Amino acid sequence: PLRSMSANALIQTRPARTGIVPLEAFETPADLDGRTGSNRYPGAPRVGATNDYQAINSWLATKSGNPNTHRAYKKEAERMLLWSVIERGRALSSLTVEDCARYRDWLSLLGRTEETQWPFRIPQSTWLGDKGAARHQQAWRPFDGALSANSVKFAITIASGLFEWLVRVQYCAFNPWNGVSKSLAANADEPSPDVEFMRAFSVGQWEYLMSYLAAQPSTRQTERLKFVLQFAYSTGLRISELVDASVGRIYTMPLSDGLGVRWMLKVLGKGNKWRAVPIPSDAIDALTTYFIHRELNPDIITNASDTPLIASLTSMDGVTTSALSKSMNGLFDEVANALKAEGKLIEAKAFERATVHWMRHTCGSHLAISGVPLNVIQRLLGHSSLQTTGIYTDT
Repeated sequence: PLRSMSANALIQTRPARTGIVPLEAFETPADLDGRTGSNRYPGAPRVGATNDYQAINSWLATKSGNPNTHRAYKKEAERMLLWSVIERGRALSSLTVEDCARYRDWLSLLGRTEETQWPFRIPQSTWLGDKGAARHQQAWRPFDGALSANSVKFAITIASGLFEWLVRVQYCAFNPWNGVSKSLAANADEPSPDVEFMRAFSVGQWEYLMSYLAAQPSTRQTERLKFVLQFAYSTGLRISELVDASVGRIYTMPLSDGLGVRWMLKVLGKGNKWRAVPIPSDAIDALTTYFIHRELNPDIITNASDTPLIASLTSMDGVTTSALSKSMNGLFDEVANALKAEGKLIEAKAFERATVHWMRHTCGSHLAISGVPLNVIQRLLGHSSLQTTGIYTDT
């Protein structure tokens, strides 16, 4: 079965070629591989890379730590290399300031421009595919829709960081992104702050979501979702932190005002920083019920330390971020359809837009509404800046 194969084994089922394919299966033409790039440093580089493809992989090898961070960096490097070679017809190490400005505009316009108005050589539909297509499948594409303004800015930041590193290791002579304005193309449709903040469920939406889920027949899928939603809402964990949680990370502390214990979870977050997150009693009750459904010991901490709190639907192993994201987004779509069936078309739109990350925003905003101090929310969510946490106190 495909699910039993590693990602590397799956991608090897695709022959290497020059085209819109994943980085692992991309074959750069000899005249565009960067060996003689116009921006190459005049001398031997400080890394063992002779072409742009190898240089990108050398850069990615330095991005150790969180696999989700590594995946994000790889995605942006992959997109830029494909665009440089296929759309622009240049080696990555030959890109100029003008080329980078063009790439910025291309990212801003992709997926939101009429085909008759598309100013680039390759049709934008060629770059866009279905969200569920795996990297080893022929239907895979580097984009599944238009990027938000924030996503475009993030892509530019990563691309600039890549070139900054290439200059530092004397592979490239200069960083062309240093001469590019970060202002986006006119059609980028950057959302206003009010719209951007609406990425959390209101109290009423949250209650409707949970009541809908409670009414569903008991299956492995629904029992897992009943725990996951309560757990994510109670802790504000990122999806990577949710799938990383295990029995061995749970511990208890005695209550200060009487007998009893409070449950805690050790979480390894961004930047490989540890933090302690309290698990409320309703989330512990949901976990106990979920463990019983999985035929595990309801006395949670007596189970093996490597037991994942969230399991795959097909095995006792932990779930992947992509599988959990697909499961939760599927639930949001179901709720949207249920609201449409009730004639509540406007109310359904929130669930159509919802993503897994909304659970984290919902946790923070509901805590702020209930009067929890901002610095406490900051510690709970693992924000490095109090300013980031401040978005949850906006009206």
